[in-house]
Order: sequence, then C-alpha cells, then structure tokens
Amino acid sequence: MDIHMTKHILNNEQTSESRESGASLTSVSSGKEAAPPIMLPEGYRPSEDEEFMNPMQLAYFRHKLEEWRLELLAEASDT
Repeated sequence: MDIHMTKHILNNEQTSESRESGASLTSVSSGKEAAPPIMLPEGYRPSEDEEFMNPMQLAYFRHKLEEWRLELLAEASDT
C-alpha cells in the first residue's frame, strides 16, 4: 500500500471515529471578533503621514476593491 492510500485510510478512520464520538469537524475560531465597519470621511485619501495600512487605509482600499469588483461584474454581465 502506498503512502497516499495509507493517509486516505487513516483520515477516513479519524472521520468515522469523530462521527461516532459526536465530535464536529468544523474549523476552530481564531478568537477574534469582527470589528465594526469603519466609516470613511467623504474625500478621504491615504497620506504618507499615517501608519501604513492602518484601519482607515484598509477600509479605503477595501472600498476601492469592492467598487472595482462591482464595475467588473457589471461590465461582464453586459456582454
């Protein structure tokens, strides 16, 4: 039996054991709670005086990426 087959069999045995014991295979939480969304002031632009990738900058770039994603999806649905 090759090593890949052995790993597969062991994984299946562990899975069936966890089902029998009632254990869940869900992922473990990192313990971090979601932070409340940051409201960006209108016209906000990151500056060099700020700490690099601080929460405001993260929110700014996340917003830019979300807008870009929506724009791309809209363009894709037009074709």
